Amino acid sequence: MQTLDRPPTLPGGPSPRRGRGAVAAVVASLLALPVLVLLVVSKWGVLIAAVAAVAALICLWALRRGFALIEVVAFLIHFDGLGAGQIRMGRIVAGLVAVVIVYKLIAEKWRPPAIPTRHWLPVLMLTVYAVASGFWSDEAGGWLLAMCLLGLALVYFAISGMLVDSHDKIEQFLRAFWVGGLFGAGAGVLALFLGTRSVGFGADPNFFGMISAAMIPLTVYYRRNATSIAARRWYTVAVVFVLAGAAGAGSRSGLIGGAIVIVATIVSRPGLSTVRRMRVGVGALVLAGMAFLIGFVANPANLQRGFADRGAGRLDFWAVTVDLIGDRPLLGHGFGQLKTKIVPSMTTTPGVQELADTREDVSSHNTWLDIAGDLGLVGLLIWISIFLIAMLGFLRPRWAQTKELSGTLFIMMLPVLSSSMFLPLLNNKLAWCLIGLAAALQVPSKKTRWRGFVQPTDVRQLTTGEKDTLLPAELDPPPTYEQKVWQAPDLARWDVRVSRRFRYWIVAGAFGGMVLGALVMSSFPVRYVAAGEIVLPELAETRGNNRVVLSGTQMQVINSLATSGAYAVELQRLAGLEMSVEEVRDAVSVDRRQFGAYMRIQFRVNDAAVAEGALPYIVPALDNVVAESRAAALDRVADELRPVYPGEQRFDTSPLFLPAYPEPSIAVQSPKVAWAGFIGALTGALAAAGLVLLQQRRPRVNNDDDLLAAIGMGVWTHVGRSGRRYAATGAQYAQVATMAAEFVGREDEPRRIVVGTPRPDPAARSLAAGLAAAIAAEDRRVVLIDAQVDSPKLTRRLSGPLRSGLLQVLDGAAIEPLLRRVNRWRLPSSVRRALKDHGSRLRFLPLGRRSRGQHPVIRPELFDRFGPDVTLVVLAPSLTSDVPVGALLAWADAALLTLVEGRTVTFDAEDAAAPIRTFSAGPSGVVMMDV
Repeated sequence: MQTLDRPPTLPGGPSPRRGRGAVAAVVASLLALPVLVLLVVSKWGVLIAAVAAVAALICLWALRRGFALIEVVAFLIHFDGLGAGQIRMGRIVAGLVAVVIVYKLIAEKWRPPAIPTRHWLPVLMLTVYAVASGFWSDEAGGWLLAMCLLGLALVYFAISGMLVDSHDKIEQFLRAFWVGGLFGAGAGVLALFLGTRSVGFGADPNFFGMISAAMIPLTVYYRRNATSIAARRWYTVAVVFVLAGAAGAGSRSGLIGGAIVIVATIVSRPGLSTVRRMRVGVGALVLAGMAFLIGFVANPANLQRGFADRGAGRLDFWAVTVDLIGDRPLLGHGFGQLKTKIVPSMTTTPGVQELADTREDVSSHNTWLDIAGDLGLVGLLIWISIFLIAMLGFLRPRWAQTKELSGTLFIMMLPVLSSSMFLPLLNNKLAWCLIGLAAALQVPSKKTRWRGFVQPTDVRQLTTGEKDTLLPAELDPPPTYEQKVWQAPDLARWDVRVSRRFRYWIVAGAFGGMVLGALVMSSFPVRYVAAGEIVLPELAETRGNNRVVLSGTQMQVINSLATSGAYAVELQRLAGLEMSVEEVRDAVSVDRRQFGAYMRIQFRVNDAAVAEGALPYIVPALDNVVAESRAAALDRVADELRPVYPGEQRFDTSPLFLPAYPEPSIAVQSPKVAWAGFIGALTGALAAAGLVLLQQRRPRVNNDDDLLAAIGMGVWTHVGRSGRRYAATGAQYAQVATMAAEFVGREDEPRRIVVGTPRPDPAARSLAAGLAAAIAAEDRRVVLIDAQVDSPKLTRRLSGPLRSGLLQVLDGAAIEPLLRRVNRWRLPSSVRRALKDHGSRLRFLPLGRRSRGQHPVIRPELFDRFGPDVTLVVLAPSLTSDVPVGALLAWADAALLTLVEGRTVTFDAEDAAAPIRTFSAGPSGVVMMDV
């Protein structure tokens, strides 16, 4: 809690010079004069001054105590609205952070924290499903915009879930967020005195009210953990300051969230018994109610609106959204499509009262209804699972020392959830940062990567076989008192790799999805749209007087008639359609933008003849329906509105609508094959990336692991993998042979080398072949033996599965006739370079023909037929398979365990090292591949 305190001056250090400070103040005052003038004469001056002030404060803080990237992001959450047009602070930060994360993953081979699968998989599923919804989306623009917003959300999730990779950084992130919130609270207090609604440094007062409510539990958390009485008093002032700033937003949803937070903060105070907590809860409810009333009355904007404005039109938006959800309840209308359909549907939805909205698109102002309308029940369940898992993660943190902090984050999420009932929070930065922090609090310790191999005291014996005592200098220093009290655990790292296999999977998934999407879309029939356009004249006054007008409600009636069953019956009768009334009604749609006077009636079918037959009757059918309705009520209206003066008519009989064009039009809508291919490629690529990430969810060996302490075997050398940019070289293979010779003894070169691997892996096969080639390049006779019974892929590559080999030798065949010369062009390029022109010194013994289900035991005494001048390199069966390998390891002069960085699972490495430590008579070591 000391991150904001000024560092003490060291004894004897230089004291600040007051003269320079006074001069700097005078210069700053002079420079501020043109800024003040700009504030007065231009609205852009406000923006420029605000950005300059924020930049200056950030620079001062950065110069004072350093400012990490995560702190910059957390601080700028409150300044999301700064910018011009579509260029906003939050989007700029998200773009920069995305570049940083991609660079760290690809260039620096960065390992993010090992976030549990349950926290990132629902987020990926939502992304994949949102992308796939482009197949049934009507407007590409709305889909693209919604995907950009979701991309911003994913970046902020990655910031707090991946970049916040320690418990200390969680504190730093929240501290920077809190300091930025104090600036926003200051703007709210200023608006409270001015009697206006404050947006803070954002773009909407409701969002500002929600963030201000989330600041309350964090401030109380700092007050509870204050280290001095003076600090606690200042935090008390900060609590009042934040509450006043929240009231300055003039947001009813923000006040509701603040009241919920107050109750949860008081009730969750640590150290209370159950009975005491219930008593405190009653008082908390009273205090929250009083705070809500005070905040409501303090801002005049709340008093002007009250609760009589139908929630600023939200009730009407919700009614329309529920009706639209009923049309496509399972899959939804497509990502980003709902907001383009709410305004046109308001005129045909029963119960809607507000008909003055002229926006092109508007959300339902309810995040859950937005998701249900866009992505249907499937997307809504995924969305619920994201928040449910995050809330459970807050309630059950992995680390006991973070329990109070995790509870504070849980309370900070409550105003987000309450405001999501009144606001569209698809890409809310605070919400996604909290979701990421919930995942960060669940990252396990690095020790869980290993199952707990107990390292013997004599470590050198594990590596060299020598009976030597570990030197005292190599021991770790004793822990200090602070480390004994509590030491932050070293969190596990996720060994995700953007490897060649990863890229191949993504390319294959994108190509497969593109082809599949294009094929499916091309199978859809061509649709024909017969459309008629009419104009609804808005009569400001009628002939004769100015009392009878055509109101918005009457205009809504025209829209309702165009989509009613009466219109469908009339169109069916006039055009002679061989379709049921329900089919005709489903084929009719009305497009009327911004409640304007222009309305387009569309009849969409898959048959060109049917569309052409209905084309002439699109507008006449509506004429007949309206005429019949007016004729039925004309006598009654004329009787009720008797003229006061003879010959005066007091009701209007002019046409309610006029044809916009002399003739209706017909359009052809072909299947969007290219669009479907694009959506299929994105969906396939994301799905393939998810599958690869699922395969990488288990901890894997990397170059930072202490393998001597983890599995009891040290690393002898490092070798690049075949086919990579930095592939293995002949010198690296020769280094493997040199290390084996050093541990065995130079006077007794190892003749029997066994290469083992936890599971079948091409890297182990390349290592065995490269080691044999390097020994042959030293002008020594070498026999490469494939004894990997569980996966004889080396035999398939160098010889063929039908030829006789080792298995036939076990049955009594002679071994010499079965030796094969190696075709150098079948070897990997790195092995060919290591072999050079010494191919005549290398022979290969294949595994031979094997029956299905056969698991023979390799008897190493068969290899004693070779003389002492022949070196044997044996590719052993997988050390985690059911094939016994004890006799082969005991026979070997040196045993090599092949581990591939980023691919070999740590658990498999432990299981494979156990038989080597148990049965190997000679020295053994690890060869790390692909470093």
